[in-house]
Amino acid sequence: QRLTPAFHSTPPEIGCIICTHNGSNHFDVKLYPVGGNTYHYDLVANGTGSYNGSQAVSLVAGQAYFFTITAEGGWTIVFDQKAPLTTCSQPAFPEVPGGGEDDGEGGEGGGESTSDKYTYQDVKKLNELATSATNATTKSMENVNKSYSNMPAVNAMYLRYALQYMANSQSYLENALSRMEGKVDIPLTNSEYATLKELVQANRDLLASAKSITVDENNVDAARTQISNILITAGSQNLAFQKVTVQLLASFT
Repeated sequence: QRLTPAFHSTPPEIGCIICTHNGSNHFDVKLYPVGGNTYHYDLVANGTGSYNGSQAVSLVAGQAYFFTITAEGGWTIVFDQKAPLTTCSQPAFPEVPGGGEDDGEGGEGGGESTSDKYTYQDVKKLNELATSATNATTKSMENVNKSYSNMPAVNAMYLRYALQYMANSQSYLENALSRMEGKVDIPLTNSEYATLKELVQANRDLLASAKSITVDENNVDAARTQISNILITAGSQNLAFQKVTVQLLASFT
């Protein structure tokens, strides 16, 4: 994996990041804010083999950013502020199966559906749960970051707090999965998971694996490493879940 030098956005910029790759193996490009959490990033390219794609992004004025690139062959990254956003690929989200006009089950005024179709209220609740799950993993990482003092007992306490927030995040995902039960599958593209339900299930199981981690004053470093490794993936997958629900909500307007 390669890292680019940091760069600043002044003034705020909206445009397309255009990425190419001429290798035969996995290729991905992630955009990170400098100083942010390690799992808060925008996936601007993701594929296998030859790649030529674009992603719409919005950069905050004064914020520094950097890219990480996973590539086997030659690659390029270009930021084009003048490219029409209508021709720039947006995040790959599906339409809501069964969504659209309010037919008594869907739309903003509709209640939660008893059919296999998603209503506005169904998706709104999923968005709330995805947001809560994301906030919980963020709080967990904040507690991990507090566990670097010279007092092992205090460090162990913060790691236990981190585990509790991870359990909370898992609970939110369990709730989301129960609400997805019996609904049509929402397909995903540019993801290692075929459907949204598969992504949420995988993240739920990943967070559940943290229950096997024990923390005491004598194993703080090892426990911190285990927790951090889970959070790096769990946090990014919660964000992916949240982003999908945001786009799904927009499909009702």
